[in-house]
Amino acid sequence: MRHTIRRIARIFGALIVLAGAGCTTSVTGPGDTAGVRFELRVTGGIAGVDYRIRVDGVDRLVRIDCTAFCPDPAPAAMALGADQWASLVLETRAAGLPGLEDEDYGGTCCDFFHFDLTVQDGLRSARVLGDAGTLPAAIAQLVERLLDLGVHTVPALYRAGVTPGYGPGDALDVSDVRVEGERLVATVTYSGGCRAHEIDLRFSDIWMESAPVQTIGWFTHEGRDDPCDALPSETRGFDLAPLVEAYRTVYPQTLPGERIRIRLRVPGGTEVTTVEVTIPQT
Repeated sequence: MRHTIRRIARIFGALIVLAGAGCTTSVTGPGDTAGVRFELRVTGGIAGVDYRIRVDGVDRLVRIDCTAFCPDPAPAAMALGADQWASLVLETRAAGLPGLEDEDYGGTCCDFFHFDLTVQDGLRSARVLGDAGTLPAAIAQLVERLLDLGVHTVPALYRAGVTPGYGPGDALDVSDVRVEGERLVATVTYSGGCRAHEIDLRFSDIWMESAPVQTIGWFTHEGRDDPCDALPSETRGFDLAPLVEAYRTVYPQTLPGERIRIRLRVPGGTEVTTVEVTIPQT
């Protein structure tokens, strides 16, 4: 599987920003910025996060207000240097904010982070909503800049582009799920009995950085228009080795014994259980 990793937010992004405060490069001042204020609300993702990043020109403190998936203890506010703040304001104005009208760009998928950004610049303000797949490039870059200031408080999300739920979706019941080495074994039940049914297990290339790292697996079911209505049950095994190799591609420093948590869904999107696979010796 080829992974084109799109950085939504990097755990160490805030450290990079802090390190930039010591650079000698200066930024041409944007003028009076005391009346500039940012508020970015981030919701959604696999974990269902809900938090706000706030910063204004009065004290240039980055504050995090967390409702769901909150760190413990709560992080201290981080102060931006004068050059950092000036650069942020210049980038905002270059993106056309807050001159734009309020705009909702919609969403791409339930598992994307959704962004609600409000910018106030003196007497002018604007509010834009969307996700990484719908926001205009300049606004998405500004959102990412703000995430860099506060993302050290929440799990990062790496995405390459596989939408959970893709594939045939005939009804399927899954039970007695267990992991045996690099195989997932489950009992599957479906309506049919006259034709061979194709049942597969697919994995998203979304990786949520928690302990352990999580991803989504979903069962697909092609019933081939089986005219029978019996309810056969059978035990099937599914290969987890491709998932392990995909994990090693994203995390090349993987050590034996690390675990991947898989959140399993049936056709229709219902999450039925969570299992973990342990990375074996190579």
